[in-house]
Amino acid sequence: MRDEIRDYLGREPGRKARAASFFDGVPNIEDDLGDAIFDAHIAAAERLDPALAATSLLIVRLSGEGVIDGWVAQDMQEEILGPLAQEVEYAAPAAARDDVRLGLVGVSTGSVVLHYRPRTSARKPSAGQLAYDVHPADSAILRVSELHDLLEKEAPASTISSAFKDEQSLLRQTRKLVEALDKHAVNLSTRWWGSASDRHKSVLSQRGQAHGLRLFAATEMDEITTLNGLVTALDISGIVTVTGAANHKYPVDVGPDGMRDVAFTIGNRVSLHARKFQEVDAVGFKPSRARYTFIRHLDHPRFEL
Repeated sequence: MRDEIRDYLGREPGRKARAASFFDGVPNIEDDLGDAIFDAHIAAAERLDPALAATSLLIVRLSGEGVIDGWVAQDMQEEILGPLAQEVEYAAPAAARDDVRLGLVGVSTGSVVLHYRPRTSARKPSAGQLAYDVHPADSAILRVSELHDLLEKEAPASTISSAFKDEQSLLRQTRKLVEALDKHAVNLSTRWWGSASDRHKSVLSQRGQAHGLRLFAATEMDEITTLNGLVTALDISGIVTVTGAANHKYPVDVGPDGMRDVAFTIGNRVSLHARKFQEVDAVGFKPSRARYTFIRHLDHPRFEL
């Protein structure tokens, strides 16, 4: 489209000058022009009819080398938009994840501009609450946007870790999203109109993606740990499952010879030292389950189940 405009302006003397004079009175737009036009459309519709105000609406814009003439391959859709929707679900409380599930409700012109809404409409306040509509998607999408913004600003790993290290499911989807955007050479921008029509914009450009890839690069750590619990499963490959407190299961590699140890009889209570191997990245995300290798038995269990 830009090449066509340049060609049109260059075919007749004076066209460039007239175009320049036409835009003399137009204020500078720091935002993307397509996004700015869409904002103006929403604002104009709201002025004509307040009922047309955008609420609980997420605008997702994909652009960059990987998007050709507004065409997006199916694998790109699945690898980018899937993790994005999952981010929102995992950023919400477990009881509200069905409410915040995003669904496609429209497509508009632009590189690729997709409109999403949560599965359910805004929740009405109950007795004693403030008299305005609320929706769990508000906080969930703002939480996701906060994480994207930190990546885009190249925030230190310690800052992101302190805010999100306990949200492993969310970090897992963000990692998938960053890897997919980088793989397909696509930039992502989102706009959220909340249940009260408040707006928030977020961007994950190549800069934020590169920072995310650095932070999500995992290294394997190992340490000596103590495991206490019941032997609940045996595998001929040499894996003994020790189930400890809170029904937490630890797969311990004891080797084929270790399987002959009478201590590793199903139902026995064991206390042992093991070497724990765990992949961890700079923000505290653990991309895979920990592995344990048996070292030795301890004489006295630390606790009774």
